[in-house]
Amino acid sequence: MNGKPLFLLKMVQYELIRKTERKVTSVYRKGRGRSKALTENQLIEAIETYGTTSPYRLSKFLNVSHMTIYRKLKQIPKEKILEIFKRIGESELKPYQMTFEGFMSIPEMRKFDDLLERRILSRKYKRRILRSIWRICINLKKHPRNLTIEECANFILKAKIKRIRGFSHLKHSIRSWFRLMHGVDSEILTNKGIDGACEYEIGLRARDRLTRKQRHSFLKALIEIVEDDSNEREFMDIWISLVYFLYYTATRIIATLNAHIEDIEKFHNKWVITVIDKGRYKKGRKKWKKLIMGN
Repeated sequence: MNGKPLFLLKMVQYELIRKTERKVTSVYRKGRGRSKALTENQLIEAIETYGTTSPYRLSKFLNVSHMTIYRKLKQIPKEKILEIFKRIGESELKPYQMTFEGFMSIPEMRKFDDLLERRILSRKYKRRILRSIWRICINLKKHPRNLTIEECANFILKAKIKRIRGFSHLKHSIRSWFRLMHGVDSEILTNKGIDGACEYEIGLRARDRLTRKQRHSFLKALIEIVEDDSNEREFMDIWISLVYFLYYTATRIIATLNAHIEDIEKFHNKWVITVIDKGRYKKGRKKWKKLIMGN
């Protein structure tokens, strides 16, 4: 098929957004082309992160003039700044360790990073684990060497009740931490509530699904785009079939586009196609038999 499938699918997404979000607020129009002014909340967050009220130091981190910071500091009550430094004093982490880069300079985290590297994990998954441990330590105000199973189990319980997004990643990261750094058995962690089960928003447990109306809107926009493209107009049936295949077999776009015509075969009077999709990084991808719709 001629053309670039991924590019055209992105065009479809853009077309849907353009049609459903035509109203642009006047605030956006006025602010176009100009960087937003430093707010009081941003300055307070920077003071908490870097543990300083020096205009010169904060100007380097926030990329604004030190005089701007000086004027903003005068607007913040002294009681508020004292409260910030009191909170910093209660944490076991030093101010520079509250950033992810500073946190990774801790010897225990460097060792944990090396242990994860030996497990041949993907770079994205390894970074997700490291950032999860950072989030946990920031919330608990704990140095990673002082993390306990009980504290982490209570944190996981609160995250589950609040239905925090990325909940299962936190669990898996804590399990990896205690198993690799302390040699804790998986069964002990499971009994404490730190199990390896997936959360409610992943895979079959996902709550967000496209409605029939959204699917029809997507198809309508796709048809309009393909009809306007003289090179793709003759492949209209293929484009529509592709969308139905993605919707009703739950196959990712990349996996579908990497499939070949030779992968199609007949099985019990039905046509199926073999696609290589998600699987464990170090064990390779999995092969799936997908039923071709409409036969």
